[in-house]
Amino acid sequence: MYRYLELWAILARWRRTFSLQEFSLFFPSAHPRKVLHDLVGLGFLRRVSRGEYSPAKAEDLLKQDYSGKISHAYECLKEAMLPYSLTGVDAVSKWTCGGYDSGRFFGFYPIYIRVNKRDLARWKRFSRGRGFKFVVHGEKLKGTLFGILLVFVPVGSLGRPSVLKGEPVDSLAETIWFAEVNAATFERALPLLRRIRHGHQA
Repeated sequence: MYRYLELWAILARWRRTFSLQEFSLFFPSAHPRKVLHDLVGLGFLRRVSRGEYSPAKAEDLLKQDYSGKISHAYECLKEAMLPYSLTGVDAVSKWTCGGYDSGRFFGFYPIYIRVNKRDLARWKRFSRGRGFKFVVHGEKLKGTLFGILLVFVPVGSLGRPSVLKGEPVDSLAETIWFAEVNAATFERALPLLRRIRHGHQA
């Protein structure tokens, strides 16, 4: 998704408006229509007229209420009435009270959810019914990912998740293990997570 952000930054300095043909000429792409469609969906471009586009202004992007939509997505998970656990990046974020996050920004915000394999079909139905985009971890992608989406991580058993501020989250031990395996990304989060562990053990 960061490539779309970079492309928007280039387009914003290129022209105030441009056509599909002009974009295809100056920015060769196997699927120019799809790229422009995705940029419009992300809010990086607006469609001026048929086949004409204009880059969004930076201040307009910042005004979009992504935080409210993200909070709404987390709240909706509880309405599924199915067991789950926030995992991976989300677990690190929850255990550090939002202090550490990675790989997400307003145009691409995956929410990582560990679910029982036997419930996966029901989670998919729930997501479709609520209008959420979703992917299953480990499966081949079928399209371009952007916006808020649910990433299901199916497991044989959830075990016993912790509960933080009313949300089920991977245990602290599992979260520390995940951060250690991905130490290059979560190097700064690990000392805090370990201090939290020592506080729980005290």
